Amino acid sequence: MPHEYDLATTAKLLNTGLKRLTADLKARKILDQHCLPYNTSDVDRGRFRVQLKHHNGNPQINNGNGQIYGQTYVTQKGLRWLADLMGVEIEEAA
Repeated sequence: MPHEYDLATTAKLLNTGLKRLTADLKARKILDQHCLPYNTSDVDRGRFRVQLKHHNGNPQINNGNGQIYGQTYVTQKGLRWLADLMGVEIEEAA
């Protein structure tokens, strides 16, 4: 399975901050307001993967059943694509 990175790790690899990266990707209509891929074609092309997660830390939400949310992961292919898009040089891992 290829390496996948959460958005915070992706920001570090691209030598930027998480807020700056997400703001840039939202402005380019790559991510939506929930930091999920705006177009499903980016997921289909293997640039991103969305994993559904379950949060039940607050018993007042949804009658104690918690909440399901999506978390975006950037694939190696997506990392190279974002680096090219942003004009950033990244080192390829061996």
